[in-house]
Formats: sequence, C-alpha cells, structure tokens
Amino acid sequence: MGEKRLGRDTTSIDELVWRGDGFGDATADAMWSELSSELKLIAMAELGAGNIPVNILRNDARSIVLLSFQKPPLTPPPTASIVKVHSSFAIGNYCYDGTLCTYEDVESGDFLAFDDPDYFEFL
Repeated sequence: MGEKRLGRDTTSIDELVWRGDGFGDATADAMWSELSSELKLIAMAELGAGNIPVNILRNDARSIVLLSFQKPPLTPPPTASIVKVHSSFAIGNYCYDGTLCTYEDVESGDFLAFDDPDYFEFL
C-alpha cells in the first residue's frame, strides 16, 4: 500500500487490498472506520459484488473520507435520503474527469467514488 499526501490537508492510501474486515494497513483501516455507516453498507455490497477498491483518502480540512472503486457501481443505487448521487462535476463533490459518479452521505460529507470505464484521457 502506498501512502501519500495530496496537498497539505489530504492523505491518500492506494494499492488497497480488501481482507474481508479491513485493508490490513493501519492508516487505511483508520480511514475505513471513519467512513459513514450508510456508505460502509454500500461499500460492503460493492466489495461483495466484486468491485475493486482503488484508494481511500481523508481530507482533514473537511473532515471527510472518500473510498473509490475501480468499476462503476455493481449494486443498485442508494435509496436512503441521506445519500446523494452526483453524476457530473460540481465544487466539492469529487466527481472529476474519469469518475462516473459519486455517492455523498450528506450528513457526514463522506463519499464513495466510482471510476468510468469508458473514460480515456488524451495526453
């Protein structure tokens, strides 16, 4: 697993390996424990369906955690009223180029992000 700083407020862990109850890395597991319970339920369903976690990050300034997946959502979209689905960029919603959509827990501010398999970045 690789830990890196993204600016002064964000720590990111990549090369994640899900071990059934955590990632096996103390920092990644600490971030996982902070992820909202509603998003954890969705993430567990995604992991069970075979989606692959790409990275987890914590933004200290916003006190949020984001877990990103390699594939689009493999489970039905959330129906809980506290989860907002973003499918296009807006400031602060983590739906950037290459991201198909994000799920935001509006109470905690935490996110799940799903990669867009059809995105191709021209260099």
